Amino acid sequence: FQNDVKTSENRTVAMFHEQVGKVVVRYDAFAAIVGQSSNYVMPGQKITINAGVGAFSKAAAPQITINGQGAPLGADGQAVLDIAGGGLGKHTVPVVIRFVDQDGRPQTVTKNVEYTVGQANASIALDKMNVLYRDIANPITVAASGGGADRVQVSISNGRLDSKGGGKYDAWVSAGQEATITVSVDGKVAGASQFRVRDIPKPTASVGGYASGDNVNAGAFRAQPGVIAWIKDFPFDIKYTVTGFTISTDDDGGDIIDAKVAGNQWGSAARNVMAQVKPGKTVYIDEIRAQAENGKSFKLPSLVYYIK
Repeated sequence: FQNDVKTSENRTVAMFHEQVGKVVVRYDAFAAIVGQSSNYVMPGQKITINAGVGAFSKAAAPQITINGQGAPLGADGQAVLDIAGGGLGKHTVPVVIRFVDQDGRPQTVTKNVEYTVGQANASIALDKMNVLYRDIANPITVAASGGGADRVQVSISNGRLDSKGGGKYDAWVSAGQEATITVSVDGKVAGASQFRVRDIPKPTASVGGYASGDNVNAGAFRAQPGVIAWIKDFPFDIKYTVTGFTISTDDDGGDIIDAKVAGNQWGSAARNVMAQVKPGKTVYIDEIRAQAENGKSFKLPSLVYYIK
């Protein structure tokens, strides 16, 4: 009896071993899968479309076209394609999936992806200029419909925004040629505007507001305290301080006299030169250096004045 049990046991184990590796997994159903990143986008945004075959197998060999364009498969058997959102209104994108099912028969499934491109419901305005200047606070005003202040989010692609309340912000940028300001309501984009980014114009030096090359009355010139630096007709109030310059003219004998000045005022260093500022003389101011409030230094173009 024990021998019969042993024999049956050995036969059972042998049968199980023979079956190992003989199991064939067959998918009994395939499903075409199509998804999209959003069904509502704003002008200029893109929409991402995913497409594939459920219970994916390499043997299924799916071929996928999205909006008539072939889309390569990823490692997970899905095709992913970014397409432009297009103009305002509703849009339909056809997705065609061709594959071979578990019985070797070719199958074709067509699905439509539908989405809407909406109208922006936000306004973004630069309060002073139509460009953003680097390294200064650029005031902007934002208005968005469809949500209170607690539901509105404002961001900038290349810099930072400081909220001042009431839809007012200061935009700070330091690099790049463009920056995009985006307004969202409840996490959905309501509007976006792109602005150019520029350097602040370089300041120019002046004596008493006179431009280089001007004819200046001798008394009016001597009455000026020194050299100033500014940006003419610039809407931002940026202060510059002249940190040094040289001034020269010729004396009554025709010899050149000059003085090196530290700071922005004539002072005692330029006393001898200022004494020679008379009608018919020419005054030269060179090596002018100025500093902005943020500590940035500039070397400014020279000045020349004709004294009358």
